[in-house]
Amino acid sequence: MKIDESGHFLPYNAANFQINFLRLLTVISGEKIDFKNLVLLLPKMPMNSHVGTGNKKATTVILEPMSYQVIQQALSALKEEHEKTIELNKKLQFYRTTLENAFLTGKTDQLIFEGLYKGGQITVTTLTGGKIPVNVRYTDNVKDIQEKIYKTEGIPVLNQRIIFGGRRLKPHRSIYSYKIPVGGQLHLVMDMSPVQHPWCPSDPKEIADDQYYIEEAVRKLIEREQFKVTYGY
Repeated sequence: MKIDESGHFLPYNAANFQINFLRLLTVISGEKIDFKNLVLLLPKMPMNSHVGTGNKKATTVILEPMSYQVIQQALSALKEEHEKTIELNKKLQFYRTTLENAFLTGKTDQLIFEGLYKGGQITVTTLTGGKIPVNVRYTDNVKDIQEKIYKTEGIPVLNQRIIFGGRRLKPHRSIYSYKIPVGGQLHLVMDMSPVQHPWCPSDPKEIADDQYYIEEAVRKLIEREQFKVTYGY
Protein backbone atom coordinates (compact mmCIF):
# COMPACT_ATOMS: atom_id res chain seq x y z
CA MET A 1 0.00 0.00 0.00
CA LYS A 2 1.45 3.36 -1.02
CA ILE A 3 0.92 6.77 0.60
CA ASP A 4 1.33 10.07 -1.22
CA GLU A 5 2.73 13.32 0.20
CA SER A 6 -0.68 14.49 1.47
CA GLY A 7 -1.14 11.33 3.53
CA HIS A 8 -3.68 9.68 1.23
CA PHE A 9 -3.70 5.99 0.44
CA LEU A 10 -3.20 5.15 -3.18
CA PRO A 11 -4.96 1.83 -3.86
CA TYR A 12 -3.46 -0.09 -6.72
CA ASN A 13 -5.87 -3.02 -6.63
CA ALA A 14 -9.39 -3.18 -5.18
CA ALA A 15 -9.01 -6.58 -3.52
CA ASN A 16 -5.50 -5.93 -2.15
CA PHE A 17 -6.55 -2.50 -0.94
CA GLN A 18 -9.47 -3.89 1.06
CA ILE A 19 -7.34 -6.64 2.58
CA ASN A 20 -4.52 -4.26 3.53
CA PHE A 21 -6.99 -1.76 4.94
CA LEU A 22 -8.54 -4.52 7.04
CA ARG A 23 -5.12 -5.46 8.40
CA LEU A 24 -4.34 -1.83 9.18
CA LEU A 25 -7.55 -1.35 11.17
CA THR A 26 -6.95 -4.62 13.00
CA VAL A 27 -3.49 -3.48 14.08
CA ILE A 28 -4.64 -0.02 15.16
CA SER A 29 -7.77 -1.12 17.04
CA GLY A 30 -6.43 -4.39 18.42
CA GLU A 31 -9.75 -6.05 17.66
CA LYS A 32 -10.71 -8.71 15.13
CA ILE A 33 -12.82 -6.96 12.52
CA ASP A 34 -15.48 -8.56 10.39
CA PHE A 35 -14.63 -7.98 6.74
CA LYS A 36 -18.32 -7.93 5.71
CA ASN A 37 -19.07 -5.08 8.11
CA LEU A 38 -15.91 -3.28 7.05
CA VAL A 39 -16.99 -3.11 3.44
CA LEU A 40 -19.94 -0.96 4.50
CA LEU A 41 -17.51 1.65 5.83
CA LEU A 42 -15.49 1.90 2.63
CA PRO A 43 -16.21 4.69 0.11
CA LYS A 44 -18.57 3.88 -2.70
CA MET A 45 -16.83 2.22 -5.61
CA PRO A 46 -18.09 3.42 -9.00
CA MET A 47 -18.34 0.60 -11.51
CA ASN A 48 -17.43 1.42 -15.11
CA SER A 49 -18.21 -1.32 -17.60
CA HIS A 50 -16.81 -1.40 -21.09
CA VAL A 51 -16.78 -3.93 -23.89
CA GLY A 52 -13.52 -5.84 -24.22
CA THR A 53 -12.40 -8.30 -26.81
CA GLY A 54 -15.17 -10.42 -28.23
CA ASN A 55 -18.50 -10.44 -26.40
CA LYS A 56 -16.97 -10.41 -22.92
CA LYS A 57 -17.45 -7.38 -20.68
CA ALA A 58 -14.71 -6.15 -18.41
CA THR A 59 -15.45 -4.23 -15.20
CA THR A 60 -13.16 -1.58 -13.76
CA VAL A 61 -13.37 -0.81 -10.02
CA ILE A 62 -12.17 2.62 -8.92
CA LEU A 63 -11.48 3.35 -5.25
CA GLU A 64 -11.25 6.92 -4.05
CA PRO A 65 -8.18 7.84 -1.95
CA MET A 66 -8.86 7.35 1.76
CA SER A 67 -7.51 9.93 4.20
CA TYR A 68 -6.47 9.45 7.82
CA GLN A 69 -9.67 11.24 8.90
CA VAL A 70 -11.83 8.64 7.15
CA ILE A 71 -9.90 5.86 8.89
CA GLN A 72 -10.51 7.52 12.27
CA GLN A 73 -14.22 7.75 11.53
CA ALA A 74 -14.26 4.08 10.58
CA LEU A 75 -12.44 3.16 13.80
CA SER A 76 -14.85 5.24 15.89
CA ALA A 77 -17.83 3.49 14.28
CA LEU A 78 -16.28 0.07 14.88
CA LYS A 79 -15.48 0.84 18.52
CA GLU A 80 -19.01 2.15 19.09
CA GLU A 81 -20.50 -1.06 17.68
CA HIS A 82 -18.07 -3.09 19.79
CA GLU A 83 -19.17 -1.28 22.97
CA LYS A 84 -22.83 -1.85 22.12
CA THR A 85 -22.14 -5.55 21.64
CA ILE A 86 -20.38 -5.77 25.02
CA GLU A 87 -23.31 -4.02 26.74
CA LEU A 88 -25.81 -6.33 25.06
CA ASN A 89 -23.83 -9.41 26.09
CA LYS A 90 -23.82 -8.18 29.70
CA LYS A 91 -27.62 -7.83 29.66
CA LEU A 92 -28.05 -11.26 28.10
CA GLN A 93 -25.77 -12.80 30.71
CA PHE A 94 -27.73 -11.08 33.50
CA TYR A 95 -31.07 -12.37 32.18
CA ARG A 96 -29.61 -15.84 31.66
CA THR A 97 -28.26 -15.97 35.22
CA THR A 98 -31.55 -14.67 36.64
CA LEU A 99 -33.52 -17.29 34.74
CA GLU A 100 -31.20 -20.10 35.79
CA ASN A 101 -31.42 -19.07 39.46
CA ALA A 102 -35.22 -18.86 39.26
CA PHE A 103 -35.37 -22.30 37.66
CA LEU A 104 -33.06 -23.89 40.22
CA THR A 105 -34.90 -22.34 43.19
CA GLY A 106 -38.40 -23.01 41.86
CA LYS A 107 -39.20 -19.31 41.44
CA THR A 108 -40.01 -19.18 37.73
CA ASP A 109 -43.61 -18.15 38.49
CA GLN A 110 -42.31 -15.28 40.59
CA LEU A 111 -39.99 -14.15 37.78
CA ILE A 112 -42.79 -14.30 35.21
CA PHE A 113 -45.14 -12.27 37.40
CA GLU A 114 -42.52 -9.60 38.11
CA GLY A 115 -42.16 -9.08 34.36
CA LEU A 116 -45.92 -8.92 33.84
CA TYR A 117 -46.34 -6.56 36.79
CA LYS A 118 -43.92 -4.07 35.22
CA GLY A 119 -45.58 -4.55 31.85
CA GLY A 120 -44.01 -5.38 28.54
CA GLN A 121 -44.54 -6.77 25.10
CA ILE A 122 -45.29 -10.20 23.72
CA THR A 123 -45.28 -11.32 20.09
CA VAL A 124 -48.16 -13.03 18.33
CA THR A 125 -47.01 -14.99 15.26
CA THR A 126 -49.38 -15.77 12.41
CA LEU A 127 -49.29 -18.79 10.09
CA THR A 128 -47.93 -16.58 7.30
CA GLY A 129 -44.93 -15.62 9.45
CA GLY A 130 -46.21 -12.18 10.41
CA LYS A 131 -45.44 -10.88 13.89
CA ILE A 132 -47.90 -8.77 15.88
CA PRO A 133 -46.48 -6.96 18.94
CA VAL A 134 -48.92 -6.68 21.84
CA ASN A 135 -48.39 -4.78 25.08
CA VAL A 136 -49.56 -6.68 28.15
CA ARG A 137 -49.78 -6.42 31.92
CA TYR A 138 -50.57 -8.85 34.71
CA THR A 139 -54.25 -7.84 34.73
CA ASP A 140 -54.83 -8.86 31.09
CA ASN A 141 -56.60 -12.01 30.03
CA VAL A 142 -56.59 -13.80 26.68
CA LYS A 143 -59.62 -11.88 25.42
CA ASP A 144 -57.78 -8.60 26.07
CA ILE A 145 -55.01 -9.83 23.75
CA GLN A 146 -57.59 -10.76 21.09
CA GLU A 147 -59.17 -7.31 21.29
CA LYS A 148 -55.79 -5.61 20.92
CA ILE A 149 -55.09 -7.74 17.85
CA TYR A 150 -58.49 -6.71 16.46
CA LYS A 151 -57.68 -3.00 16.97
CA THR A 152 -54.32 -3.22 15.20
CA GLU A 153 -54.94 -5.92 12.57
CA GLY A 154 -58.71 -5.85 12.11
CA ILE A 155 -59.09 -9.59 12.73
CA PRO A 156 -62.43 -10.32 14.46
CA VAL A 157 -62.10 -11.77 17.94
CA LEU A 158 -64.29 -14.78 17.06
CA ASN A 159 -61.90 -15.67 14.21
CA GLN A 160 -58.88 -15.79 16.51
CA ARG A 161 -57.45 -18.92 18.07
CA ILE A 162 -54.57 -18.12 20.40
CA ILE A 163 -52.09 -20.97 20.94
CA PHE A 164 -49.39 -21.14 23.60
CA GLY A 165 -47.44 -24.20 24.67
CA GLY A 166 -49.30 -26.35 22.15
CA ARG A 167 -52.79 -25.69 23.52
CA ARG A 168 -55.61 -23.30 22.74
CA LEU A 169 -56.11 -20.59 25.35
CA LYS A 170 -59.49 -19.85 26.87
CA PRO A 171 -60.58 -16.22 26.43
CA HIS A 172 -61.57 -15.69 30.07
CA ARG A 173 -58.31 -16.98 31.58
CA SER A 174 -55.58 -14.58 32.66
CA ILE A 175 -52.25 -14.59 30.86
CA TYR A 176 -50.55 -15.19 34.22
CA SER A 177 -52.53 -18.40 34.70
CA TYR A 178 -50.92 -19.69 31.49
CA LYS A 179 -47.50 -18.43 32.66
CA ILE A 180 -47.00 -16.29 29.56
CA PRO A 181 -43.87 -14.20 30.19
CA VAL A 182 -42.99 -10.77 28.84
CA GLY A 183 -41.17 -11.40 25.58
CA GLY A 184 -43.12 -14.63 25.08
CA GLN A 185 -44.41 -15.79 21.73
CA LEU A 186 -48.00 -16.82 21.03
CA HIS A 187 -49.41 -18.24 17.82
CA LEU A 188 -52.50 -16.98 16.06
CA VAL A 189 -54.58 -19.44 14.01
CA MET A 190 -57.53 -18.23 11.97
CA ASP A 191 -60.82 -19.95 12.75
CA MET A 192 -62.86 -20.00 9.54
CA SER A 193 -65.97 -21.33 11.30
CA PRO A 194 -66.05 -19.17 14.42
CA VAL A 195 -68.25 -20.18 17.31
CA GLN A 196 -68.80 -18.23 20.50
CA HIS A 197 -66.88 -19.82 23.37
CA PRO A 198 -69.51 -21.92 25.15
CA TRP A 199 -70.20 -21.16 28.77
CA CYS A 200 -68.89 -23.85 31.10
CA PRO A 201 -69.79 -24.35 34.78
CA SER A 202 -66.09 -24.24 35.64
CA ASP A 203 -65.56 -20.79 34.06
CA PRO A 204 -66.60 -18.71 37.12
CA LYS A 205 -64.36 -20.81 39.36
CA GLU A 206 -61.40 -20.38 36.99
CA ILE A 207 -61.94 -16.62 36.87
CA ALA A 208 -62.13 -16.45 40.67
CA ASP A 209 -59.01 -18.61 41.04
CA ASP A 210 -57.08 -16.43 38.58
CA GLN A 211 -58.08 -13.29 40.50
CA TYR A 212 -57.02 -14.87 43.79
CA TYR A 213 -53.61 -15.98 42.49
CA ILE A 214 -52.97 -12.55 40.97
CA GLU A 215 -53.83 -10.81 44.26
CA GLU A 216 -51.55 -13.19 46.13
CA ALA A 217 -48.74 -12.60 43.65
CA VAL A 218 -49.12 -8.81 44.02
CA ARG A 219 -49.08 -9.07 47.81
CA LYS A 220 -45.91 -11.20 47.81
CA LEU A 221 -44.23 -8.87 45.34
CA ILE A 222 -44.95 -5.83 47.52
CA GLU A 223 -43.64 -7.69 50.57
CA ARG A 224 -40.39 -8.54 48.76
CA GLU A 225 -39.92 -4.94 47.66
CA GLN A 226 -40.52 -3.68 51.22
CA PHE A 227 -38.04 -6.24 52.52
CA LYS A 228 -35.41 -5.03 50.05
CA VAL A 229 -35.98 -1.40 51.07
CA THR A 230 -35.81 -2.23 54.78
CA TYR A 231 -32.84 -4.57 54.79
CA GLY A 232 -31.14 -3.57 51.53
CA TYR A 233 -31.39 -7.02 50.04
